[in-house]
Amino acid sequence: MTRGRRFGVCARATVADAEHFKQAYFDKGVWPKERPAPLTWDQIPSDYNEQIRRVRRRLKLTQSAFAAHVGATYFACGAYL
Repeated sequence: MTRGRRFGVCARATVADAEHFKQAYFDKGVWPKERPAPLTWDQIPSDYNEQIRRVRRRLKLTQSAFAAHVGATYFACGAYL
C-alpha cells in the first residue's frame, strides 16, 4: 500500500495480479444468456412517472440517490422523478 496525493491510501497491483485478472475476467461476458423482451408502449402504464415518484418517496430517497439505487444516472431519470 502506498499513499497517493489525491486519494489517500491506494493499493498497487503487481504484474502477476494483472495477468490473473486478465485470464480470469477479461473479455468474459457476465450478461444473462436470455434477456427479457423490451417493453412496448402498450405495456407501460400511462402514470408510470407518478408510480416512480411514489416509490422514491416511500423509500425516502433523493432523486440522485434513487437513480443510484436503480442503477441509472440522475440525468436518465431526473425528468421523471
